[in-house]
Amino acid sequence: MTPVNVFSKIPKEEFFISPSALLDILLIALMLIMTASKFVLAPGMTMEVGGGENVLPETNAPDFAGVDSDLSVLTVEGSSMLIFDGSIYNMRSLERKMKNFKRGGDVLLIKADKNMPIQSLIDIAEIAKKGGFKKIHIAAKPKK
Repeated sequence: MTPVNVFSKIPKEEFFISPSALLDILLIALMLIMTASKFVLAPGMTMEVGGGENVLPETNAPDFAGVDSDLSVLTVEGSSMLIFDGSIYNMRSLERKMKNFKRGGDVLLIKADKNMPIQSLIDIAEIAKKGGFKKIHIAAKPKK
């Protein structure tokens, strides 16, 4: 407070935003953020497959194939060489083998290099389902 009380004579401007205007601004900002974002929600496990060598892909949070019984192992090299039960197969012959296979457990462990196409993985999953497997586990090494 000053002795002459100069500041009390200056009119004070009030700043007021109506709630409906504030809601409109927030709604417009939300729409701009939603249209500009590249957010996609897809269930699954994120795996990094970068690098130059044909090795197992890496994963941030590996799940372990915790099974009480034996599991069957299928090794996939590229898109056409499938190694199962000590023999080399293609998709058709693997399907025939799976129908007659006496499996030890309900889990099929797939060890695939990172060059395997996703369609091959889907085909193998369908073949394993027809062969009576309950679960499929994809081998990946933990990220360091």
